[in-house]
Amino acid sequence: MTFQDRKDALALLILRLGLAWFICLWAIHKILAPKQYQFIARRFDDVDMSLAQVYLVAAVQTSLCILVALGVFRIFSYGGLAMMHLFTVTRR
Repeated sequence: MTFQDRKDALALLILRLGLAWFICLWAIHKILAPKQYQFIARRFDDVDMSLAQVYLVAAVQTSLCILVALGVFRIFSYGGLAMMHLFTVTRR
């Protein structure tokens, strides 16, 4: 492995961990303050969510973040985080 290959691999690792950490903060916050996310879903998305649904969404998001951080099931895990991010930036 050349020096450039090592630099590229390190850069991709940093990007992968940064993305996982960025999304994981929101997922963990859903666990810590679920009522806030019930309000957000009702206010911005016109969706009533139970506490169980908020916890389920948080668990799925946290699981995806762990998969991305570990670099496994890349198509599924990277695609899942990309879809979550897309939803976040395109909502009204």
